[in-house]
Amino acid sequence: METIQEYAVAPWEPRLQPTLEADRGKATEMANRAIGIVIATSLSVKKGNVSMGGVVRDILFNRTSGTVINYSVTLGTKEE
Repeated sequence: METIQEYAVAPWEPRLQPTLEADRGKATEMANRAIGIVIATSLSVKKGNVSMGGVVRDILFNRTSGTVINYSVTLGTKEE
């Protein structure tokens, strides 16, 4: 019988290390040099509303249009 754990990756297994870059130019350059699956996210506050969006691409699949998924959502007001 299969044992299903309550976690996707065991706590002692190494995790992926994210790369954070606040400078848009540097972030764009890093994303253009990346190989494999690239996940980019962004957050903004406009007129008191907090929104986020992102895109997931598989660079190895198709360099020009390998978008797997993209998303955008308004999370709520800045006060929330």
